This record gives sequence, C-alpha cells and structure tokens, in this order.
Amino acid sequence: MKLAIGLIIVLIGVFLLLGVFSADIFLVFLTNLVRFWPAILILSGISILSGIRGLRWLRYVNGVLVFAFIAFLFLWPTELVPGTRATDIPLTLSKAPAETRIVEIRIDVAVSDVSVRPAPSELNRDVVGLLDYTLSSGSITIREDVRGERTIFTIAPDTDFAWIRGASVDLRLDDDFTYEILVNGAILKVDVDPGTLDIARLDVKSGICNFTIGVPSGLNSRITVEAGIVAGNLSFPENLKASLITEAGIRSVSIGSDYDRDGRRYSIVTGEQELFSSEITIKGGILRLRGN
Repeated sequence: MKLAIGLIIVLIGVFLLLGVFSADIFLVFLTNLVRFWPAILILSGISILSGIRGLRWLRYVNGVLVFAFIAFLFLWPTELVPGTRATDIPLTLSKAPAETRIVEIRIDVAVSDVSVRPAPSELNRDVVGLLDYTLSSGSITIREDVRGERTIFTIAPDTDFAWIRGASVDLRLDDDFTYEILVNGAILKVDVDPGTLDIARLDVKSGICNFTIGVPSGLNSRITVEAGIVAGNLSFPENLKASLITEAGIRSVSIGSDYDRDGRRYSIVTGEQELFSSEITIKGGILRLRGN
C-alpha cells in the first residue's frame, strides 16, 4: 500500500512538473481504474505470496508490476471506451409529431462519453434524432414513454452491471423539437454543441464530470451540472443574459465575457441586446470552470 501511494505521488509530481497534469488525465486514471480493477486482486495475491519463505523474490516482481499498473492507469492512450459501434439508430415518435411539445432524453450510463449536436441533414418527420454508440460489450436499449405532450426516450445499457462498462453516446437531433436532456453516470465526459437546437433544460449528474457546453440561443434555458469533481468550459452566444451560480468547496472560475459578480453568482451579458436568458448552476466538491 505504501509503495502504491508513493508511486502515485511521484507520478503526480512528475505530471505537475511537466505541466501536463489536468482533469483529463485524472479522468483517464479513474476510467481505467473502473475498467481494470481486477488487476489489483492479482497484485494483492502476489504480495501475499511474497511473504512465504522461498518466494520473497516476488516482492521485487510485485514492485515492478505495481509501478507498471499505476503508470498504465494514468497513461493508457485510448478513448474513454473501446468496443463495437452501432450507428444511425433512429429515435422515432410513436405519436404524431404535431402532438409532441417536449422531447425528454435520459441517458443513464455509468462511464460515458456523451455528445449532443444538431443533425447535419433533414430527418423524417417522425424521427427526433439519430443515435450512434460504442459499448465495450452488450448493447444499448432505447425505451419510449409518452406522457401527454411529452415524449421521453431513455437510453441505457441492457444490463444491471453497467458500472463495469463504459459507452460513448453521440446524439444528432432534429431542430424541429424542444428538448430536455438529462445525463446520469459515475464518470462522464459531456460535449453539447446546441447550434440551432432548442434545448430548454440540460441536467448532468455524476461523480466526476468533464464538460464542454454551449449555452443554447434563441430561447430561455436552464443548465445544471452536479458532480464531486467538475472541470468544464461554457460557451456563451451573442445577445444573452445569463445567471451563473457556482457552488464548490474548492473552485477556480474564469469568465471571459462581461459580468457582474455577487458572491458565487455571476450575471453575464453578451452583445448589445438581451434577447434571451439562461440559468446555469454548476455544483461540485472541486470545481474548475472556464467561460467565454
């Protein structure tokens, strides 16, 4: 245990010295730890065996393996999740599009790389969007639930053991609908480029979250991000009046746009006209936020 803690501290010190330690590296470390944690059992077994007379040489082997494993957790150069990919899966309405006022999309994946953007071309009238996903194993299910003028699509893995998996979810949405998007997970990387989309509500909840979110233009919107560790960037469109609230035990906040500040509340105005407004709340134990 002392060896592992010491090596972690050494590697963090090296990364800080080189100026490469960031929330992304920390996210990679925790993602790899979630996926490859059984290796800890192997290292623990070797450590126990090294206490037997005649096998004490294993402690040197174990030391090398511990160092290699910790370096692997920090440096393994892969995307958030590998695996097979399914593309162009339609999110199809079961009722007439004219009867749908709100489309709510719920994404529930423990380890997930989520992106939301406008569809590059026109879709069929009853299709609200296309889904691409990558999953290490199994598949993702889409469940539709109609409640009056609201249609809810729930996107989740087809297993109760999602905590040992990860996924990438890429949504390309039609701009004829108004959306509410809710994302839940343990470790999340979220990229939202609203473009021409009407996103009235965006909620992100996770243990660790790295996000890049463009604030929607053309309508009043509400954005909430809650996580234990949060690192992210906000992009503000022109002619916006935004109220930004940050709550964190440790925080670093830098806003490039004009703003007034009252404690943890920032009032942000972009452009000469205030055509629409947004309420943004970012909460975390540790928070790093940049805005422009």
